[in-house]
Amino acid sequence: MTILVTPSLVESVGDIVINIEREDCALIDIKSLHFFSSSIDDINEAMQLLPGMELQDLCSSSSPFVALSFRGSDSIASVRALVESSPFCNGVACPRIGQEQEFSDFFLSKHRSTTATLEECTACVIRPHIIKDRMFGQVVNDILARGFIISAIQMFRLDKETAAEFLAIYKGVFPQYRILVDEMSSGSLIALELKRDNNLSGNVVEDFRAQAGPWDHSVACELHPHSIRAKFGKSTVANAIHCTDIPKDGVIECEYFFKVLAGRQGMH
Repeated sequence: MTILVTPSLVESVGDIVINIEREDCALIDIKSLHFFSSSIDDINEAMQLLPGMELQDLCSSSSPFVALSFRGSDSIASVRALVESSPFCNGVACPRIGQEQEFSDFFLSKHRSTTATLEECTACVIRPHIIKDRMFGQVVNDILARGFIISAIQMFRLDKETAAEFLAIYKGVFPQYRILVDEMSSGSLIALELKRDNNLSGNVVEDFRAQAGPWDHSVACELHPHSIRAKFGKSTVANAIHCTDIPKDGVIECEYFFKVLAGRQGMH
């Protein structure tokens, strides 16, 4: 079952996922999207799938929509009932009965353009163990509470070759490199392009790296107990998130996921 979160509720994506996963429905896909540069045909199809959506609301927002897909026992009925009874119901769109597959294919299309700006950003990758443990919502809430803005989000599944390509800089430097590659390719992960709130100053890469905490989970727990890795990590390898290390790599790492890998997906 796929739902669409409108821009007004993007900051509530974590809470929405938490509420739905409590009902034994696992998050299996997520992608941010926008329509302000879409074709007329694309906009018309979106309007048909979103009864009650105003054209201005669909096309004018610079903030992204977020499409999420869940799987579980009777997930269509369960997710629909949860959304309709939740405080988020006015900002979350569900497909009409009988249009579930069409809704999912359209809003989660691999050919749909990314919302990544690839400017003044940093990359955060939520590791597979977080997705498996259904802790994505809690991690996202924590990131947003620290003053960061999600400008793009997408789920990926890396094979070992692709994981090794992304992590090549750590080969020969990080003793557990091979185990790290195995972990990054062990299941779905979620990439985020993050920016700073406009009212806050500082370099977004350095700021987020400081909030992430030390790579080693035990060190993070001892020296920075309130860091993201201390709160959600389990070990040096399963340390909750990857984050960009140095400022010049912020755009490069975001491009790798939202341009290179997303482009490869769109080719299939």
